[in-house]
Amino acid sequence: MAPSPASDATFTAARRPAWELLQRHPREVVGRLGILSSELEAKIECEGSDLFAVLAPVWERGRSVIEALALGDVGRLEASALDLVGLGAGSTPAGDDYLVGAFYALWARSDADWLAGPVEIVAPNTTTPSAAWLRAAARGEASPTWRYLIEALGVGHSDQAVRRATLEVLECGATSGAASIAGFVDLAELLFEGGSAQLLVARRALRRWPPPTRPAGKPEKG
Repeated sequence: MAPSPASDATFTAARRPAWELLQRHPREVVGRLGILSSELEAKIECEGSDLFAVLAPVWERGRSVIEALALGDVGRLEASALDLVGLGAGSTPAGDDYLVGAFYALWARSDADWLAGPVEIVAPNTTTPSAAWLRAAARGEASPTWRYLIEALGVGHSDQAVRRATLEVLECGATSGAASIAGFVDLAELLFEGGSAQLLVARRALRRWPPPTRPAGKPEKG
């Protein structure tokens, strides 16, 4: 996600991208999802265990959110998002960034004004700047950096343009860009490719960067 809207002009510049261009041409999006996924994995490879340590719990808690968004299940979304929103450090926690990316994937597939209600339920559980970004994303509004990527996914843009736009998003904040790309890819792979809701990027990442094992004798939290 972009820097904190409380102190950065990018928030005031947030507006709706041309979602209809992606909605009318879903094959264009399908053809470019691999670019986003590969660049995210490269980012994790470069950053190492620190970034993966942030994303792993987000992926775990985000599974139910992705499924709820794909089904349009408002009740389940509200319940599962409460477990995700506010997860992580900083003015825009990684759990919130992931949710914003997933919102953008939903908007890329169809109008999603219905997100406004669930967001109002979960917004009090996070920081004020992050709540503002969640509300904007629920309205289909994006920062200039994300708009550049969304528009690059549409008709008439090269794979190179998509890669450049993806890298710009990934450079946003310490983990915000990576978390938001992860949310976008996880839901988009399901909505656009008809896959199973298994967090495809997360599965690849878990194979490459397995989570640390618990110290011997330390009980698992129940």
